[in-house]
Amino acid sequence: MKIVLISLGILILLTIPGYFILQNYVAERIEGVLKTSLPETVQLEYQNFDLSLWNGTLQLGEIVGSYTGKHTGEVRAKLEMKSLILDGIGFMKYLTKNDVLVQNIHLDKPRITYFHDTKILNDSLKSNGINNLKQLVSLEKIKVTDGFINVLNRENDSLLLQVDKFQMNFNEVVMDDASIKEKIPVKIGSYGLSFKDLYFRLNDFENIEVEKGAFESDEIRFENLALYTKYDRETMNKMISKERDHYNLVCDSISVDAPRFGFNKDEVFYFASPQARIMDADLKVYRNKLLADNLKIKKLYSEVIRNFKFQLNLEEVLVKNANISYTEKVKVENKGGTVSYSEIYATIKKLGNTYISPEKTSVDVDAKFFGKTPLKVTWTFDVNNLSNAFQFQADIGHLNASQLNHFTQPNMNIKVNGELKNTQFTINGNNDYSHIDLRIKYDDFDVVALRKDGKEKNKFLSGVLHVFVKNDSKHDGKAYRTASKGQVQRDKTKSVFNFIWKTIESALMKVMVLDRL
Repeated sequence: MKIVLISLGILILLTIPGYFILQNYVAERIEGVLKTSLPETVQLEYQNFDLSLWNGTLQLGEIVGSYTGKHTGEVRAKLEMKSLILDGIGFMKYLTKNDVLVQNIHLDKPRITYFHDTKILNDSLKSNGINNLKQLVSLEKIKVTDGFINVLNRENDSLLLQVDKFQMNFNEVVMDDASIKEKIPVKIGSYGLSFKDLYFRLNDFENIEVEKGAFESDEIRFENLALYTKYDRETMNKMISKERDHYNLVCDSISVDAPRFGFNKDEVFYFASPQARIMDADLKVYRNKLLADNLKIKKLYSEVIRNFKFQLNLEEVLVKNANISYTEKVKVENKGGTVSYSEIYATIKKLGNTYISPEKTSVDVDAKFFGKTPLKVTWTFDVNNLSNAFQFQADIGHLNASQLNHFTQPNMNIKVNGELKNTQFTINGNNDYSHIDLRIKYDDFDVVALRKDGKEKNKFLSGVLHVFVKNDSKHDGKAYRTASKGQVQRDKTKSVFNFIWKTIESALMKVMVLDRL
């Protein structure tokens, strides 16, 4: 018995220093890798280094790092982090096979600043070092808490992107010799990502802000989103020489169910979902028509979607309780006229560029026109149709014509009165021309021309208009008047909505005016 106790004691005495010797060896090896094996462009410093072979943990504290451009010699990115904790490390696998097996990685309070340089080609940012990965990297979980991301424009130090309270969880992360050959070199089982107070500079005029966002395996969600022109109308008008829309969009939430994304065999990015929802959006658009026309060719939506540089497949998009107002300024002396749509509920089906003919994208809309008049729209097109053929149908309920004065009076010096009881039309169009069939029922319709001040009646012009405009729709014993108009030519420098309006206008002129000449 005494011999057993003595042997056990000797074994313990040898094991304890052996453990510390081994721990010291592993610590020196890891610190050596951090000091000598990192690329010359990467600088890394830390205040605390704590290793425990017994617990399988490694902790670095108060980390400061930077990445310097290889060709420019300028700092491209900076990192500050409270701590980095690796838990459940398979040290024996690392020592014997060089494989990195870790249960959990926790990055606490990382603060990342990236300096974006437009002069540096994207290709120069890619590193082919990952293609030579010789060891297996396997992680059960990567966790980031309270992160902060800042992206600045190197040229003028202006803010391009900012994300606060960044949280992330990646589960079952694997990188091996098979995955590194893919466009996304890491395999991830499930993921969760959230943030608060996102700011993104969309372009020289517009910004996007999101109060809260989350990316989960089963849903993507943004709350309290805003897309807006950062200048007020008067300031923007002084900055531009051609027409440009001034935007102000706010949205309660946008959510996407069961998102699927990645790269296909041709290395083309794809994004798909069975349903997306846009809730309580309010969009205000303003355009100053006193500026020169923007003569850039405007593509129809089918062509725009068809030519996306990625594959999109949204089975259904629901828009609930949205509002849209469009203000157009035509005269110097006033602020412009406004057309408004409220209580918009829309269902968009098969939105994307992966569908095969004869499947079509369809848009069904129920809304209120000028706050009271019911409006129903059905819009269909086939993204695969190279002539960009589409059909646009609308049914407009009872409208007090005076509501139109919000737009016609300031922009056209015209005031209208009467009752437009029902208007229905179908437009079939393509990239070049359109055809419309229209029927309308109205009573006591009157058009009053105004003087230049937009207030007093121009009696002479009003008298002329009264001669040529029929004041009701009764015709040959029928309550509706009808008209068809074909070969309405599209002005390709104008929007699709201008094309639709010009087509409607041609039929209205025919049904209400031209047959009296």
